[in-house]
Amino acid sequence: TFGVSIDVPKNFILVSNYAKGIALLSPDNKGKIFIVGDYKTDRETNRQMYEDQVMNAQRAGGEITYHVCGDDWFVVSWRKGGEGNYLKKYTNQDSELLFVVMFPMSQKDEYAPMIEHMEDTFRRDRT
Repeated sequence: TFGVSIDVPKNFILVSNYAKGIALLSPDNKGKIFIVGDYKTDRETNRQMYEDQVMNAQRAGGEITYHVCGDDWFVVSWRKGGEGNYLKKYTNQDSELLFVVMFPMSQKDEYAPMIEHMEDTFRRDRT
């Protein structure tokens, strides 16, 4: 529906497949991946969505570990307690495409290359 493609780890299990996206779970049930597309219902800019995401993570007690905002995309990474979170979102006038990876900080070294590969293969097939 939203024209998105991304490589996901082969050993993750599909636990939910719905009209707007999918959810995957790691074999040890500790890591999660969400890939979602949705229609925009407001006039919020990419920059505003980015700033909102940073503030929401901080308000929830998260420590921002990385963040960057482009013209039509952004990345926010944070940790809270023993969990790491990585979010990348593409936006345009009509839709939002994103993926989120949630993982145990104790497995950060295992998840880092996986997230990097997902980042490299995350494509918006339509504008």
